[in-house]
Amino acid sequence: MSVARRSPDWLLDQLPVGMVQDDFFRRFVGIFQEIATSYVEGADGVEHVADPSVTPAPLLPWLGSWLGTSVIDASLDIDTQRRLVIASGHTMAWRGTRRGLTEWLHVLTGGPVLIDDPGGVHREGEAPQHPPVVRIRVISTGWLPEDEFITLVRAELPAHVGLELFVGDRMVASPPEPEPEPEPEAAGVPDRPLAADAAGAEALDEALDEATHEAPVTTDSTDSTDSPAGDDAEPPTEHPDA
Repeated sequence: MSVARRSPDWLLDQLPVGMVQDDFFRRFVGIFQEIATSYVEGADGVEHVADPSVTPAPLLPWLGSWLGTSVIDASLDIDTQRRLVIASGHTMAWRGTRRGLTEWLHVLTGGPVLIDDPGGVHREGEAPQHPPVVRIRVISTGWLPEDEFITLVRAELPAHVGLELFVGDRMVASPPEPEPEPEPEAAGVPDRPLAADAAGAEALDEALDEATHEAPVTTDSTDSTDSPAGDDAEPPTEHPDA
């Protein structure tokens, strides 16, 4: 980190000759020179603020937030914080891949990382029915609690991928059980059993038959064309042949 070189009395040297020779003016301007020097030196190094290898320690979590890294704890030693910020930047281009996840978890845990990724490219209709499951083995979770470590790993995986995580010999995370697929229904076939439909149809036929036999038959007797003389008309008289 290069710093611009300037005279310790850079502000006093700009005073007129008459003021420089006055002790009061020198001491008075020296107060402002001391304060201004801290700001000038900060401006000299502004180009290095975004460099995690030399930036001031309080800025490391801030730089990590630019890269979406929330695991940089201020309680960690400075070298670890710098290493995390640098690693998150290097692995960003490989985020979502086995290589990127392996390198990132190696920095977090400080040990070997084994990842079994069943992903692949499939033709249409040949992809597995259930989502893939990524199996990860680490020796420890580093300084992170297990629940925070699991949350961090899940955030690095695609949303549809399941996680099976082992810390040492213990399984600390497992994918959810797949939901059973509903049985396909034949087109045009109702949900009720056929036997129930047959019984219902037979009961309906019997009810219709009973209604047909029990219904009374009525005749309209007011029609004048059938009985011109009304109800009191006498039947016609039959005459023998001559």
